[in-house]
Amino acid sequence: MSVTLNPSPESAVADRILGVAKSILADVGEAGLRIDDVMEGASVQAPVIYRHFGSREGLVQSAYLARHTDNVLATIRLFAANSIDAADETEFRAGFENMMDVIFSGESVEIALVRLEVFAAGLKRPELAGRLSEGQAIAVETPIAVLEMAQAKGWIRPDINVREFVFWAISATLGQAAVARYRREPESAKLWADNHLLAVRAVLFGASS
Repeated sequence: MSVTLNPSPESAVADRILGVAKSILADVGEAGLRIDDVMEGASVQAPVIYRHFGSREGLVQSAYLARHTDNVLATIRLFAANSIDAADETEFRAGFENMMDVIFSGESVEIALVRLEVFAAGLKRPELAGRLSEGQAIAVETPIAVLEMAQAKGWIRPDINVREFVFWAISATLGQAAVARYRREPESAKLWADNHLLAVRAVLFGASS
């Protein structure tokens, strides 16, 4: 069954509805998202919700997609802020180290957990899965562009496939989030982060870095 996906509404009312739905998803999960609660939180009646999102399912999927978009934009801003305007190798490396500290931090694990949650929601929802794939494609383009720039300037190893590296690095952060979520042992998540950070440095800058 087709659903109405509206993750970036132009209407202020629809945006308010979506914001409430996103908050409910974050707080209690999909099963706890009730139209009555959205109505109360957004100060609207049910017909207004259905006019903008078609159904509860349309609202749920739009909220998932909006959370993923927020996540993607956070990733893009992180790369842009730390590396894209580097003037030399020293500045690039300093920005890269700062970026890695953030990516493998507890806060970043929470961001990755959101991404895992949204991916799981898309497993049996073709429309949502398709839009998530589009969002992921956008998410990887900025880090790929940054690293290709660095490679062209000789700041990282010339013999690596940047695109493959970025996909591997993203999978590492998602893996760290999964360890944190399902093992519930801070030491395990920290060990995962430390080992992958060493691996990232070795791949980009050489084993002696």
